[in-house]
Amino acid sequence: MIENSEQGHWSEGSTDALNVATWLHTNRQSVGVTLLVVAAVLFIGTAYFGYRGLRPFGTPSTADKSADTDKKGDTAAPRPEEPADLTRGNYAIAALVTFAAFLLVLTSAGYLLLRFSDPITDEQAKQILVWLLTSGGLLGLLLIVSGLIFMFVWSESLTNWLDKRNFREARWVLLPLLMILLGGVTILLSIWPARSQERHDSRIRHLVYGANFGLTVLLLVVVLIVANVVIAREVPNILDTTATGFYTLSEPTRRLLEQLEQPVRAYVVIMSDPTERSTNDIRQLLLAMQDASNGRFVVRFLSTAADRTELASLRDKYPQFQLVMDQRTTNVAILLTTGQDEKRHAVVSDNDMFDFSRRNFEGEKKLFQEIAFLADSQNKPVVYFTQGHGELDASNNPEIPAERSVNRLRQYLEKNYLEVRTLFLNQPNPKVPDDARIVIIAEPQSPFAPEAIKALREFMNRKENKGKLIYFSGAVPGPDGRVLRTGIEDLLAEFNVRIGNEFLFTLPITGVDYRAPLVGFSVAAEKNPILQSIIRVASRLQFVFPREVAPQNTRSEYQATDLLLTTGITWLEENRPADIGTRIEEILNNERIQEQVRLSRSPRPVAVTVTEGTTPRLVAYGSSRIFSDWWGQQARSSSNPITYDLMGVTVDWLRERQASLAAVNIEAKKYAEYKVPPISSININRLLYMPLGLGLLAVLGLGAGVWVVRSR
Repeated sequence: MIENSEQGHWSEGSTDALNVATWLHTNRQSVGVTLLVVAAVLFIGTAYFGYRGLRPFGTPSTADKSADTDKKGDTAAPRPEEPADLTRGNYAIAALVTFAAFLLVLTSAGYLLLRFSDPITDEQAKQILVWLLTSGGLLGLLLIVSGLIFMFVWSESLTNWLDKRNFREARWVLLPLLMILLGGVTILLSIWPARSQERHDSRIRHLVYGANFGLTVLLLVVVLIVANVVIAREVPNILDTTATGFYTLSEPTRRLLEQLEQPVRAYVVIMSDPTERSTNDIRQLLLAMQDASNGRFVVRFLSTAADRTELASLRDKYPQFQLVMDQRTTNVAILLTTGQDEKRHAVVSDNDMFDFSRRNFEGEKKLFQEIAFLADSQNKPVVYFTQGHGELDASNNPEIPAERSVNRLRQYLEKNYLEVRTLFLNQPNPKVPDDARIVIIAEPQSPFAPEAIKALREFMNRKENKGKLIYFSGAVPGPDGRVLRTGIEDLLAEFNVRIGNEFLFTLPITGVDYRAPLVGFSVAAEKNPILQSIIRVASRLQFVFPREVAPQNTRSEYQATDLLLTTGITWLEENRPADIGTRIEEILNNERIQEQVRLSRSPRPVAVTVTEGTTPRLVAYGSSRIFSDWWGQQARSSSNPITYDLMGVTVDWLRERQASLAAVNIEAKKYAEYKVPPISSININRLLYMPLGLGLLAVLGLGAGVWVVRSR
C-alpha cells in the first residue's frame, strides 16, 4: 500500500498505473537482475560484432585455417575475401546498436536497484512510471531507428527477394521490419500504465505526449518508406518529357530485358564530367533499362577513386575492359557480364554509342545487340564468304576497288557477333568446313568447277546441321556480252530458285536511275521476319544493276517465296545496250520492240527466300552493289546503309535468331538544337502585361481573403 496522504489521488484514475508501479517496486530486485543479465548479453554481442567489424580482412580465423589445410598438411588455395562494404560495415553498425542498448539497459537496471526503497510512496510510484516510460521509450526508439538503418543498408536484399526470387534474402528485409514493429510495441507498452496519470502530473504528461508524437512521426516515416518502395516497383522512376521520347525504350528492348533467362550485370565507369550531355544520356539509358528489366539487368556505377580494389579485380579478369578504359578517347566504359562466374562478357565504350558526327545516339541499339549476344549461350556462328571465282573480295585487301569489295559488310557482320572467314573452293578436293553455319556467294565472275558445286551441295544436304546459303549477284556480262553463268544457277534451281539470264532495266522516272530501280517487299512475304524488320525502317530499296530472281516449284520439299519485287515499268535485255538513251526511245516508240523486251508494268521478283518446312535454308538477292563497300560510301550519313541491315537480318533469319532481328527496329536518337526565335516573332505585349495582370490578380485575391477573414 502507498503510505501517503495523496493516496486518494490514485483512486481517481485507473488502478492499472498503481498496480504496475506497485509490482515493479515489489519485484525491483528480480527485474533489475534480469536487466543486468540482458545487459551482459548485449555487452557480449557488442564485443562479438566489434571484433567482426574491426578485424583486418585477410586474417583468417582458427576455423578457417584448419579448413584450408588438408590431412597432409598442404595449404589449399586461399578463399576469396568478402567485400568490405557488405560485412565490416554491417558488423560495425550492429556493434554500435548493441552497445547503445547495453548502456540503456545497464542504466535502467542501476536506477531501478539503487533509487527505490521500502515502503513505496506516491512519489516513488510516479518515479517508477517515469522510469518505465523513459526506458521503454528510449529502447523502442533505438529499435525503430536501428530497423530503419538496417533497412537502408540491406535495401538491395529487397530487390533480390522480390525481383530475383532469392527467398534467402527475405530475412534481411523482414528483420528490420521486425525491429521496427518491436520498437513500436515497446513504446506503446511503456506508455500504457502512465496514461491515467497524464492529467495529474506534468512530467508524465510531457513524456506521454512526447512519446506519442515521436512514435507517430517514426511510424509515418516507415509508412512513407513502404509506400515509396511499392510505388518504385510499379511506376518507372524516369519520366520522359521530351517531345521525341529521347529517354523512352523501344518495345524490342523491353521484351528482351523482360525475357532474359540469366541476369546481366553492367559495371559502369565514368571517366569524364558526369554532367556532360553524352554521359548523362548513357546513364539515363542504363537506369531505364534497369527499371524495365524487373531485376534481370542490374547496373553498378564504379568510381575510379572509391572502388579501386574492385576495378583492379575487373581489369585482371577482363583484359578487354582494361584496354577500353586505357584509351584516351573513352569517357564511359561499360562491362556487361552474365552466366556462371560471369564468364560471358562484352565491353562497350561511349564511342560505340554515337555515330561519327556524335549527332545520333545509338546506345540503345548497341546495348540491345550486346545483351542479345550474351543471352545466346552458343558461340559465335561462323559465316564463310566464297573466294577464288571473282567474287566480291572479303579478305580486307586495300587494293581491291570499292565496287568489288565487301569488307565493310564483313565488319558489320563481325560487330553483330559473327565470325566471318573466307573459303576458297578453287583448290583441289574442296570442302566446306564442318563449323560453317552459313556460306555467302557474292557475285562470282567465273564458273565454279563441278567439285566446288559438289562441295556446296554436300554442305546444303548434310544430315546434321544442314547448311544455309546466301547468294547475291547482279547481271554480270560475260565475254559474249550476255549474262554470265557460273553453275551456281543450277544449284539454286535444286532449291526452287530461278536466276534470270537477262539484264533488268526500269524506265527512268524523276529521282530514280534506270540502273538502280526501286524495289518493294512482296505481300507473299508479309510474315517473314526479314520483311517485318526492314519495312519499319524503309519500305523501298534501290537495287543497282539487278537481275530477276524468281521462285519456282520443282521440288515439293522446299518452299520458295518472293521477297522483293520491282516497282514501275521494267524490261529485259539479253545484251547490255551500248546507248541506253537511244534504247529507251526505241522501246517507247515501237510496240514490236516492247514485246521483244517484255516491257511490263507488273512487278518482277528480285529476291527469294527458301524454307524447308519451317526451317530457313536459303536467300537469294538479284543485286550485289548494294552490299559492296562502294554502296556503303554512297550513304548520306556516317552510319551503315539499310542494305547492310538487310543482310544482317537475313543472316539472323537463317540462324533463327528472332531476338537479333529486332535490333533493326531500334532507331537512333537524334540530337536537336534549340534556336532562339527572332525578336520579330516575340509578343512584347504578352511579356509585359501578363506578369502585371497576374500580380494584380494575386494582390486582389489576397486582399479579398483578408477582408473575408476580418469581417467575421
